Amino acid sequence: MEHIPTPPPKGPLEELGPKETTEVEAQNEEPINPELERLEESLEADISEIKEDVQKPENKMRFLKTLGKSGLAITTGLFINYVYQFRDKVSEKITPEGVEYAHEDAETEHILNVLSGKEQYTESEKDFIVKNITKQWCRVYHQPIPDDIENWTLEKFKEFHKGNSAGDRRIENIDDILTTPFHMKRLHASLWDLAKRSGSPKIRWSTAEESWLSDEYHRAHYNPLTNTILLAPEDIDRDFFEMFVKESTHAIQFKDNPISSSVVAVMDFVKTATVSYNTQTSLEEAQLHLYDRQGTLEYDAHKIIEPKLRSKVYLSFSKDLDEHNDLNKNSQ
Repeated sequence: MEHIPTPPPKGPLEELGPKETTEVEAQNEEPINPELERLEESLEADISEIKEDVQKPENKMRFLKTLGKSGLAITTGLFINYVYQFRDKVSEKITPEGVEYAHEDAETEHILNVLSGKEQYTESEKDFIVKNITKQWCRVYHQPIPDDIENWTLEKFKEFHKGNSAGDRRIENIDDILTTPFHMKRLHASLWDLAKRSGSPKIRWSTAEESWLSDEYHRAHYNPLTNTILLAPEDIDRDFFEMFVKESTHAIQFKDNPISSSVVAVMDFVKTATVSYNTQTSLEEAQLHLYDRQGTLEYDAHKIIEPKLRSKVYLSFSKDLDEHNDLNKNSQ
């Protein structure tokens, strides 16, 4: 029979029960950080699952390798987040016409202004967008990508797809989509406020070739290592400002809680890789399970943070649209 050690007798202080906290001590106690408390609970559940799995001999070596890589990733993430706390800044200037916003990164400033209609897409941006829409269209429909596509213009895009892509809103309405008809001032202010709130991330256009996502799954995403929101031309059938709002949620996570977000990101990747391995699916498909699992970055970003951001931004957009329509009616 296994010997169970007897606990030592209680000391005189333990017999008296728990020590009462004085008023002074209570004031000096550090408040409990709810973010860390939630993180601890989530990690405990994940560790419990991993312990059960690692008991299997065939999984021990794989677990040790994963643990080593995860530890390295966490350390790297913490260091990079420390470096990137020195972020670009958004500035404001009051003018007779209203508030003028500026970003230290000129390309980000331009894209934010395009999203609200203050500026128009440049010709090079239009060419870049239509080329990447076509590349994805060719991949999805198993068509060869034209050899000269890197030299394409908007007119070449229209010529290629004429009578060839009925029902694809991105292609049929390309002129309307790539034209911002009026400056939406309320939306403009909301997007810039969100840029400040989320740590002034840079914004860039990305291609499927540059992304870790596979070609067919290429979409807007956030890179916490460079604090950059990457917009995907393939999302043009939705409003690009909507994608900016969606990915700003992750920028907020890493701005407000860089350490815990780095740890959770690593744990989420391990979960995704495990699901992908067990189900023989792609990482993109496996990642979808994170959106409905509490405690993951995707769940917190899109189920908790995003609804609050959307309500303000879309209210601004709706008011701008109503005002524009009323002005058009009155001018007729």
